[in-house]
Amino acid sequence: MKGDNPLRLPYKGQYQEFGAKATDNEDGDITYNVIKVGINTHNEGASYPIRYKARDSDGNNTTIIRTVTINSNQPPAITLNRPAVTTFSVNDDIATRDPGATALDPEDGQVNVIADYSRVNNAVAGQYTVTYTATDHDGLSSTHNRTVTITDSQNATITLEGESVITLEVGQDFIDPGFTAANQAGQNVNHHVTVNSNVDTKKVGVYNIQYQLDSAGTENQKAITAQRTVVVKSLSCPSECRGECIQLAAHHMQCASDYPNARKLPNGAKIVASRTECTAPCGIHFQAQTNQNFSVRDDFHHVAHHWYFDDDNATYRSLTHDFPFGRGASRAQGPYAAHVFEQPGTYTIALHTAAKNGRYANTSITIHVLPQENTYTANDTYCVSSRNQFQGCPAGAIRLQDWSDVRDAIESLTKARVLLHAGEEFWIDEQIVLRKGDFIFDRYGRGHDPILRVESDTNIAYAINLNSITVTHMNIQGNYDPTTGLGESFSSSGFYFGQGRNNPTNNVTFYRNSISGIGMCFSPRGGNNHVYADNHCRNWQDYGSLATHTHNLAFIGNRIRQHPKAISGPDGKLFSITSHNGNGRARTFTYDFELKSPEDIAAQIVDDHGTVLELERNEDFSLHPSRPQLTLNQPPSRGEVLNIYHRRWADHGAIRVAEAKNLVLSHNDLFNNVGWFGDGVHHNPAFRYNTDGFANHSGVIVENTISGGTMAAVFEPANPRIATLPGKAVVERNIFTGAAPTYNGIRASYGGMTLRNNVISQPNIAPTTNGYDVGILFWENYSAGNRSSQQNFRLPVEVYNNTFVNLSPDTRSANGRNWADFMHVQNQDNHRGNAPTFTNFTEANSLTYSPQANLSIYHTNPRFNDRYHAANEADHPAEQDLPGLFDTLWGFKRSTQTTSGATEKQADQL
Repeated sequence: MKGDNPLRLPYKGQYQEFGAKATDNEDGDITYNVIKVGINTHNEGASYPIRYKARDSDGNNTTIIRTVTINSNQPPAITLNRPAVTTFSVNDDIATRDPGATALDPEDGQVNVIADYSRVNNAVAGQYTVTYTATDHDGLSSTHNRTVTITDSQNATITLEGESVITLEVGQDFIDPGFTAANQAGQNVNHHVTVNSNVDTKKVGVYNIQYQLDSAGTENQKAITAQRTVVVKSLSCPSECRGECIQLAAHHMQCASDYPNARKLPNGAKIVASRTECTAPCGIHFQAQTNQNFSVRDDFHHVAHHWYFDDDNATYRSLTHDFPFGRGASRAQGPYAAHVFEQPGTYTIALHTAAKNGRYANTSITIHVLPQENTYTANDTYCVSSRNQFQGCPAGAIRLQDWSDVRDAIESLTKARVLLHAGEEFWIDEQIVLRKGDFIFDRYGRGHDPILRVESDTNIAYAINLNSITVTHMNIQGNYDPTTGLGESFSSSGFYFGQGRNNPTNNVTFYRNSISGIGMCFSPRGGNNHVYADNHCRNWQDYGSLATHTHNLAFIGNRIRQHPKAISGPDGKLFSITSHNGNGRARTFTYDFELKSPEDIAAQIVDDHGTVLELERNEDFSLHPSRPQLTLNQPPSRGEVLNIYHRRWADHGAIRVAEAKNLVLSHNDLFNNVGWFGDGVHHNPAFRYNTDGFANHSGVIVENTISGGTMAAVFEPANPRIATLPGKAVVERNIFTGAAPTYNGIRASYGGMTLRNNVISQPNIAPTTNGYDVGILFWENYSAGNRSSQQNFRLPVEVYNNTFVNLSPDTRSANGRNWADFMHVQNQDNHRGNAPTFTNFTEANSLTYSPQANLSIYHTNPRFNDRYHAANEADHPAEQDLPGLFDTLWGFKRSTQTTSGATEKQADQL
């Protein structure tokens, strides 16, 4: 084989065939055929096999494979025009004098650069930042900053050294980085500066240091001030505490003796772990049980639960570096939590529970994580390499060559460890059926994660009635493409765990895998204690995950995002193919399926070498207006095959959970832009909770980013015909972001819910469906005869401390439909129209900003309209005492100036 193998191509690059040379001992040099699939270099991260097949005069065949992998799209590189730091005078026009910047994108070449001067106040001397943004043709952006100095020859200045906001741990020494003061002549006048500081690093808090240059230093001008903010937080119990600590907020742990009315509850809390001994890497689900002695309305909603997993180096690698809640995986919050222990060892899990009234209980539990070698002997271990590369394979392990060997070896076993050689590719032609026992699928050796290639509707493994199974470090690649609707792997579910209540698979760990181009990335279909952690899922056809009959289910640290250019069509479930052999003459061919739209059809020609040519409608073929047939501009040659497809459009969202029981959804990045109804215009929510109406459902949804969909998230049965039954859920510190089809940020019909400290935002984009009219909507989801429980609508609903940012145009001006005035929260009337649906409904402390909504030219009631137009205006007094937990990450009441309830900036005031 000539050239590299594997071969990496740049995103949007061109494939060049390097060829190969075939030599036979008897025949000498012989010819070979190249069999390749269509290589789409616009599909980042995809891999394509190119086969070279040679046959000698005796009919002996040899095939070798070159793997072509498409690199990820790279962001533009921004270069500042000189100089890097610029100085201007007060009132200079910065935009016209700015040297600017240029940007070069690796794939698209020169791209435009947009400068943001919004943070520069050219009327006031000081240092400011100009941000330059460049975006490539696929929407990938990069930024670069320039420091701009505004000087005033007539004014003195104070310049702070170091950061203006400094974060410290409790007990850490604080050393002021200092300042430089200069009078109008540029002379140092530090001796005329007075520093006022109340920083106390022994106590959690947000402190301000004031620097004031007096009038003598400014030569009788007005005194000049500067300010630095110091944030003191505590994630561990301070060493000076004589007793235990109490923790109510994520960054606030303090001595219980310092908290007013603190009272320890003996045996007040208990940890229930799904298992206390397991084999690395293993996921464990945790549940907090309290004794209901906290003197609050109910412990689930009104007691703080903070977890520490004794695993300080744990991170979520699949999340991007700018994930707003960070990539750390060593802590969690909420009545339920989950963690994957990657390395063997003994871990002490700590749980801190507390209520605002000072009652608290702390407890811990020990987890033992074993090495794989302790659980699986050499006879239980199978190393797999098609290249006979067994370096790094455990001594004495059984050696196999391909996936069919794995299937034959382990299907009848009850215990096996399967290790695939890193850097290799394995073709999945038939699923493995595992019926009981314990299994691990992992990698060995050096190189990228092994690729499991799926190009049919087969699953990789079907696991039922297992005691435990772990799948880690697998790169699962199908050939389904959501941007075209083509590919045969659209119905593959990859690894399929459990089958209903009667065939459960328990203790599932699905960890650090990459999944693309199949029907479903995750398939929790029955069992207990499933943990899906730190996986990257994209390009699915049906769902990112569809979960049913699975209790103690956790999704933590996953990146589950549909392709940004995925196409949603009117008939997502349909897929058909009609094939014809070319003869060099015929140009008109029939197909065996019904079209709802001309956009649903695709055609391709495959030559006798396997090369695929995609045909374009109108350019390469035309459709008959009434009969199921198409006519090609050029006839296919003899030996070529014409395939006519009905596209299978992408459908559904990132995560759908039925029968939610002790669900954990934490630190996930979810996005969906396809599916649902209205010919695909109305997109499926990125997250759907308890879609079967399961009674006594329960879930903790915390610190996720959830975006896209007609609603970003829904908490309701899948349709009004399904009964809505009682349960409980906490939705806390999430960021819900809408898109063009979005008309509710969140929609819910379950009582027993608390939604606090979330951000619900809608970008400045014109709606394509109904218009964005409610940020959080609670409704009845009524259909006659659905037998919904009236108890559900009497359960408390608490919506408080949430931030609403609605930048979308007024619904009337955007799409011509006169919808109701925008409301940040609505408890909709019941189906009789005589009362709100939920009878015990609390909404308070919302912050709203909606400058383009409820415009007086379209809507009446000016008092109502004005409420949404002022930035950072509180709908209710921020000082109102609520029954729930502390408002901010540091445990203080939230300020009326807080603009982001889920991710407060460190400079937020007390």
